[in-house]
Amino acid sequence: MSIANAKARAIALLAKGEGLVNFMYLDSKSRVTIGYGTMLPDAASATAIDLRHPNKQPAKPEEKRAEWERLRKISPAGTDRNYSAQSYRKDAKLFIMESEADRLRLLKLDGFIAELRIAYPGFDTFPEDAQVAMMDMVYNLGGGGITKKFPKFTRAVNNPKGPDWKTAALESNRPDLSPERNKDVKDLFLSAARIAESEARNQPGRPLMKAKGREHR
Repeated sequence: MSIANAKARAIALLAKGEGLVNFMYLDSKSRVTIGYGTMLPDAASATAIDLRHPNKQPAKPEEKRAEWERLRKISPAGTDRNYSAQSYRKDAKLFIMESEADRLRLLKLDGFIAELRIAYPGFDTFPEDAQVAMMDMVYNLGGGGITKKFPKFTRAVNNPKGPDWKTAALESNRPDLSPERNKDVKDLFLSAARIAESEARNQPGRPLMKAKGREHR
């Protein structure tokens, strides 16, 4: 089963939830980040992306390293600095184009989809709405972040009798994210639950059930 459409929908959802920041900033855990939530773990990773000067001239590797190191020194390791991303704009020297932000987002998402397939073996057979919701979660939490921080969610999805999407919806809430983004993901899981229930009712050979004079499957 192709997940191309689910990926396209997830990218749109991530654009809404993550927002584009075209300069380096520190996230809530003091990690240097850029674009649509792409973390740059070290100065070397900054040299691998297409950073530009305000006049759009490409930055040199040493300039990219210096920008990463400048950001990292603002907050020592282990110390949170919960400033808004935009607060770092005034001192930013290097920027990325939207096309580079898109490339980094897709690269990150593809890596996380591979992790989803390992953690949730049935991923490719899940309803598309569930796939989209899980892509949003893994992009924000990381593969290990879902399984470690959301064990009830993981058990519901990997239920031997079939995914329990209603429980997954209840267990998908991420307290550090906006209510709107959490609602978007919850609604997708609830939609997946309705799709799964409809498919179960229409399975060939399922015995008819009578209720109030009508036949139901």
